Order: sequence, then structure tokens, then C-alpha cells
Amino acid sequence: MCVLAMTSEWRRTDRSGLMVYEDVKKGSYSVQIKDNRNPAEQKHDLPAKDTVPVDVNDGMISQVTFELKRKPRLKVVVLGKKEILVDAIVHARKIQPPPKGSRDVTQAKGVEGKCVDGKIDFGPVASCKYRVGVTLAGLNPEDYEVNEVDIDLASGVEETVTLKVEQVFKKVRFIAYCLATVAKQIWTGDNTQLEEFKKTDAYKNNEHESAYEWWGKKASLLKSWKYKYNGRRNDREDIEARIDTLKAAIARAAAEIASTTGDDELKVFVAPECFFLGRYGAYELDNFGRLIEGLQDLVRGAQWKTWLFVFGTVNGCYRSDGHWEMFNTSPVIKGGFEWDDPSAYTLLRRKQIFSQEIPGAADLMPHGEQDREPLTEDMVALGFGPTENETKLGKHIQSLLNVLASMPSPLVADMTNIPDWEPRRWNALKTEARSDIKSRPMAALVNDLKAKKFGPDKELRRSPRMSQ
Repeated sequence: MCVLAMTSEWRRTDRSGLMVYEDVKKGSYSVQIKDNRNPAEQKHDLPAKDTVPVDVNDGMISQVTFELKRKPRLKVVVLGKKEILVDAIVHARKIQPPPKGSRDVTQAKGVEGKCVDGKIDFGPVASCKYRVGVTLAGLNPEDYEVNEVDIDLASGVEETVTLKVEQVFKKVRFIAYCLATVAKQIWTGDNTQLEEFKKTDAYKNNEHESAYEWWGKKASLLKSWKYKYNGRRNDREDIEARIDTLKAAIARAAAEIASTTGDDELKVFVAPECFFLGRYGAYELDNFGRLIEGLQDLVRGAQWKTWLFVFGTVNGCYRSDGHWEMFNTSPVIKGGFEWDDPSAYTLLRRKQIFSQEIPGAADLMPHGEQDREPLTEDMVALGFGPTENETKLGKHIQSLLNVLASMPSPLVADMTNIPDWEPRRWNALKTEARSDIKSRPMAALVNDLKAKKFGPDKELRRSPRMSQ
């Protein structure tokens, strides 16, 4: 707190900010506070109202009070290759409100400086909103992607802004890791049919579609095909073994393309679907987090900075209200994040449409040694998590329900209680919903309806026909 007592001349300024003037003549005065020091030495924000009127009378002490708040402190860290940041200039420009009639903010001069080892400390700066960015001297801006950060600095705070400078990819290389990951198929019928199939062109030429067609015509024989999950008895050991397999695969891929790739090429490594099923068809939820953390640790190193990994799909399950719920997701991880927050580089994608993930109980051959019962389609017919498209459709349906809830008649615009309602809004919403309903499979909402209609004790299999 800075207190100024009006007198005819300056007498003292102590640590409390007291400034005294004596023998002031009776009258009206304006008291103004200024900081005439070098801007780099100014550590406090002056008040918005820096001039205050005051009346002085005989025999009285008049007092004026100004409150000074410590300026905010701004630091910036720039992440990028050292050779890129050698002459990088960091700037923090003041953002001013947009002019009347415009939506675009304007930027005024703030502070700027050259970063050293990817860091710069601007020290005390004025309290306002800034747009912080970096300029790469001597480099083609089209070759690099630089983010900007808007930050509102208030008095007394200390903030560190992180900027990232990444090279723009000019090429993309796809790397497929090919191996069979589905449950092992075991023939339990008469060898006569197998020998007959081996004589066909479909078998000799490894023609998959022809093979499916051949077996499809012999529906009675399909019951002789059984399935058996592959994996270790303990889920944690199984997950670790599969991650080790991926570790060897991505190391081999990197070595094979090392001489033909560069930092301007994005490498997309894709593992097959069903890579993470385990011995029981799905991992219990407690192990799902460990699995994702293991994959993140696998590719956090700087050598994977230009790689994107699609680690197949993971089946997970958990108990809810006495029955099994199942989810299927694909971990997508941008490598090379080192010690940044891994969640910012990880995306868990679900299926766009539904497809069978696990065999039915009648088709499955369990292992002799197992810690729990394998998951089958019969156990999760009503409890399979929604796909990406189902979630989108569910949101559209909910939007329609929200609109209908506030409209006596959705087709009559003048009866709605929405102030800015226009007929085209309702028509656009209907068109979008119709498009989704025609092009997308069963929604989570339909799952709930099925559960209510058939009940938890009814046998119900989720099939493509039911998905329409």
C-alpha cells in the first residue's frame, strides 16, 4: 500500500511507501503516481486510475491512497531440436479487445527476446492478456509447425508457457505388422472333409474368399470348427509378453528403413486387430491401465518422435450389475514425447461399426489351466460398449430429444419457446439425424431398449442384422 500525505515539499519515503508534503496551501489538487525507473526495473503495476483529486483545508491532513500490485512474471520454454532454436526469437504480444464491429483481436507490442537453450525469462511484465509465439530466424516457416499460446497474466502470478516447434511432414510411410492374432481355429470333425477341401483351388491358391464360399455351402460342417484363445495364463504376464513382441517388431522396422527415411517423413506403424485378447478373450479392467502405460513407455523415447503407432485393438471387460460389460479400443500413440504428459499423445479409438469380437460359448475350446472363465459372445450380448458411430448417433438422438422436450410441436416454428428459433435449424437437425440413422449401425440407446425388451435372462446375440 502506498500512502501519500499532501505537503508543500517532499520530506521522506520509507518502506511503507509513505510520502509526506508539508505547508500545502488550501485548495484542490490532483495527485498522480508515476514510476520513472527503467522499465526493466519496474516490478509493480500502476493502478488503472493513476490520478486522484483531493481537497486540502486549513488544519487538516489530507490523504490519498494508491494500491500497487506486483507485476506478473513470464517465462517461456520452447521444445524443439537445438539446431532449430539457435536463433529463435520468442515474443509475447499484448492482445487488445477487437475494434467495434470486428471479431478479430489486435496485437500490440509486448516483449520479445532470444531464447537460450530453449528458455527465456522475461521477468516482470505488465498485467494483461498475451499471445506468446516464436519466430525461427533463417528457416522456412512452411517447414515447421509452431504453436501459439494465449495467456492472461494477472498481478502477482508467475507463469511458464511451453511452445513446441515441430518439423512438418512432407511424406508418410505406412508399416504393417502382419501376423495372425485371432483365436486359433481347430478342426474337430472328420478328416474326410479336410482332405476334400485340400483338393480345391481355393486351398491350393490360398484364395480366402473362395475358401469362405466353399465352407459356406457346407453349413453343417461349420459346427466342427472350434476356437481357442492364444495367450499366457496370467493376464499381466501375457500383456508384458505381447508388449515385448511389439518392442522387437518396431525396433526391426526402424532398423530396416533407417537409410531411407528422414525427419520430414511420418512413419505410421500399424499392428493387427485383436493383438491384445489374451487367453480369456479380454483383459479385466484393472489391467487395461497397465497395458496402456506399457505401450506409452515403449515409444516415449526421442527416437520415435516421427512415428505414429496404432497398436492393434484391445478387448477389455468388467462386471456391472451382475453381468459382463465389454469394450474394444485401439490405442493410437504419437511417439517421442519423452517426459511430456503421455495422455496428450495418446488416443483410444473405438470401432466405427460393430463386428463380432469373440466366439460364442458353443464354438470355444477353453484351456485346461485357466484363472477365470473365458469371455464369450453370449456373456456380453447386451453389454458390448458403443462404437464411435453409435456414440455420434446417440448424441444426435439426444439433441433431438432435447429439442422435442421444449417444443409442443417440433414442426411448427411459431410454437417453440426457443427465442432465436428458425425452421432451417429443425430441418438441418432432422437431415443430419436421418443421414446418421441410415449410415450407422446400432446405437448404445438401442442396446438399452433391447435390454428392456428382452430382459437380462433372455438369450440375445448381437448380429449385423440387429445393427441396422
